[in-house]
Amino acid sequence: MLRGGRQVFTGRRICMKKLATMIGALAIGAIVTLQGSASALPCTAGCAQEKNACRQTARLDKSACRQDCRENTPPTSLGACMIGCSTAYRAAKDDCKAGQTGCMDSCQPPTGPGQPSSSDCFGTCGKNLAACTKDRVGERKDCADGCSPGKGRGACMQDCVAAAKDGAATCRSDFDACRESCPSSPSAAFVE
Repeated sequence: MLRGGRQVFTGRRICMKKLATMIGALAIGAIVTLQGSASALPCTAGCAQEKNACRQTARLDKSACRQDCRENTPPTSLGACMIGCSTAYRAAKDDCKAGQTGCMDSCQPPTGPGQPSSSDCFGTCGKNLAACTKDRVGERKDCADGCSPGKGRGACMQDCVAAAKDGAATCRSDFDACRESCPSSPSAAFVE
C-alpha cells in the first residue's frame, strides 16, 4: 500500500517477510548441519527407496491375497480370509520399517582413530541399492499389469509378489556385499 509516495507495510506483509526470513534461516541451518553427513545421504536414500518398494510389494501381496480369497474361499469364510490378508499386510509393513531401520544403521561407517573414511563408498552402495530397487519396482509393475482380470489373477499376482521378493533380496544382498567391500567395513579391515 502506498501513502504519500512511500510504501507502507501492513501487518500481514510484515508477518510474511518474517516467515520467509525464518524459513531461509532454517534452510541454511539444515544445509550446514547435513553438510557433514552429506555423503551418507545417498546410502540412506537407497534405504528409503527399498522401504517404499517393500511397502508397494506388500500392497500387491494384499491385493493378490484378497483376489485369491474371492476366487477360492467359500462365502461363509470370505470375511476371515480377507481379515487374514489385512493382518499379513500390517505385519509386512512392520517388516519393511524394521528393514529400513537396519539398512539405515548399516549406512553409518565405523569411526575412530585409524579408521579410513568410507562414506563415499557407502554412498555409492546406497545409490546402487536405489537403482536396483527401482528396476525391481518396474519389473513388479509390468508383471502385475500382465495379470489378466478374472479367475487366476490372484495366482498370477502371487507369482509377481514372489518374483519381487526375490528381486528385493538380490538388491539387499548386493548392497550388503558392496558395504562389506568398503575400506572401513569389518571384513575389509585386513585386506591389503
